[in-house]
Amino acid sequence: MNQKHILAKRLVLFGIGLAILLKLYLAATTTGTLDVAGYTDHLEKIRAFGGVGAYHVRGAFNNPFNHPPFIIHLLKLLGFLSEVTGISFRFWLRLLPSLADIGSLIVVWMMQATRTSGRLGQGGLLMLALSPTSIIISGYHGNTDPIFIFFVLLAIYLLEARQRTLLAGLAFGMALNIKAVPLMLLPAILFYLWPSVKKEFEFIGAAALTFFLGSMPYILQDPAVIGKVVFGYSSIYGRWGWSLLAALLFPEPPRFLHPPYDLVGIHAYFASVGKWLMVSVIVAISFRMNRGDRKPALFYQVGLIIAIFLTFTPGFGSQYLVWLVPFVLGLGLQVAAIYYAITGIYLLLSYTCLGNEFFYCNVWVFFFAMLGTWGEVFAVLIGYWRWYAEFKHDPTQHALG
Repeated sequence: MNQKHILAKRLVLFGIGLAILLKLYLAATTTGTLDVAGYTDHLEKIRAFGGVGAYHVRGAFNNPFNHPPFIIHLLKLLGFLSEVTGISFRFWLRLLPSLADIGSLIVVWMMQATRTSGRLGQGGLLMLALSPTSIIISGYHGNTDPIFIFFVLLAIYLLEARQRTLLAGLAFGMALNIKAVPLMLLPAILFYLWPSVKKEFEFIGAAALTFFLGSMPYILQDPAVIGKVVFGYSSIYGRWGWSLLAALLFPEPPRFLHPPYDLVGIHAYFASVGKWLMVSVIVAISFRMNRGDRKPALFYQVGLIIAIFLTFTPGFGSQYLVWLVPFVLGLGLQVAAIYYAITGIYLLLSYTCLGNEFFYCNVWVFFFAMLGTWGEVFAVLIGYWRWYAEFKHDPTQHALG
């Protein structure tokens, strides 16, 4: 091992250490976004009304408890750790995604050896470790999205590099135990495993069993309500992309039964049509990518699907931007650097303006920052589509599953 390689490795390790220190500092010294207060309130509701009872009451911000039942166990554990150690619940809540980021980095590093994620090199790993998007979301925001991304990456690695379908299904089931979002990736995974029906059943069976066991005993107590709340939840409308433009330009403003949740009226129709069109596009693209014998690596397929979702979703939360962080590296370091920079600036503007009135905290600055970030997500989508077109033209020049 030459000196240059040793230096690069040390830089990556330094970057990982610096990133975790920044995240821990933010977790220990800041209150985070309303999501932190929301999870704190959910824990109080769970303690007051029981696990299933939390699905029947609304939170302090009109927010429903829309998380899979496994999160009930997780919140209880974090609450217990807070009581035993005297360290705040909000710190433990943000410690988990910070640790998950390290896991994601390790998985991406292992993927490199198999060309599953391309040849990123030490520079790519260093960029991933120091991504401002990850630092802000994991260390400050206070949500579980980086955790399910870790399990999705692990499932991809186990499928492509290790051919371990059952273990991959287990990892995917754990991702679903964190949030229902990974369901949008299921068509691509099943089409990727086709024509092996045995592998498809192994994957689905392991994922379903993992989700079921993680949801016990609550899933047996009130499966109808849990299914409706968890899988029927729609993100906040009118704060991102086309739905924000619709909310601003359409004569009738959005109306909600429980503001800002439970959209009604004409905008509910817009959201429903937009959602199902987006789902249809995802299924169609998932099928198209996996036709024939030469299939793109799942790492790239998942990145493309997430880009489609972020571009066309009618509902949005700022933490969604972290979903693309590891996958955008597959398009090259320059594309990743631009994505990290633009999304990082957008998040910084969003969070520093909460409760503050800095000179840049006005509606127009935020509006154009949102448009620029949405445009960057669309640019990433175009980049994936160009990559896919090149892959179809010459599969030997690109990462393969």
